[in-house]
Amino acid sequence: MIKPKDLVENPENDTDFMNNLIVLVTSILDNHISSKDILELYRLRWQIERYFKRLKSLMGFGDVPTKTEAHIKIWLNAKLAVAIMLEIMTAQVDFSPSG
Repeated sequence: MIKPKDLVENPENDTDFMNNLIVLVTSILDNHISSKDILELYRLRWQIERYFKRLKSLMGFGDVPTKTEAHIKIWLNAKLAVAIMLEIMTAQVDFSPSG
């Protein structure tokens, strides 16, 4: 994107200009996909990233206590089973303050 000359010469204007942009880089080569669709895909991707981050931080997915493949599979399956059960249980509970 080529910016107007005054924006390049005045850093304050440049910052204001850049604060109003969303810059995403994609490998999608389809010319028929709109910017709005790309933003929606990006938002969905970040929902998944946030979920994995939550799993890693709250359930200790980042620290595998074993090194053998069989034990790692057992450990991960147990953690995933607990995560699924927690998702089901928390989806059934209303955490809003009552009236």
